Amino acid sequence: MKKILLLSLLAGCASQPLIENNGKMTINPEFIREKLHDNISEFRQCYKKELDTNSELNGSINLKFTILDNGNVSNSEITSDNIKSSIIFDCMKAVSNEIHYPATHNGQSTTVNQPINLYPRR
Repeated sequence: MKKILLLSLLAGCASQPLIENNGKMTINPEFIREKLHDNISEFRQCYKKELDTNSELNGSINLKFTILDNGNVSNSEITSDNIKSSIIFDCMKAVSNEIHYPATHNGQSTTVNQPINLYPRR
């Protein structure tokens, strides 16, 4: 069974990594947000690399990945209607794949869908 989460990259207070849900331990959605936010500078670097060659590049992407019950990230994908950069996509997938989450050992994976807005600083 998979759970689908929609997250926003807002910083919050430190939360418990695991919570109980229907008698099973699952990853706390707030903790996922915090882990993504902790890596925001790496995601920004992916965008900045391409922005240096195309100053008009902006828009939004959707980062989708699966957190396995051992805490590893799998199946990172990026889609976008207005940004078509394999350089950004490959870099952000690599960043996503390096983030490790706490193991739940419950046999369930968690699918995360995270929209990310990419706009140059002015």
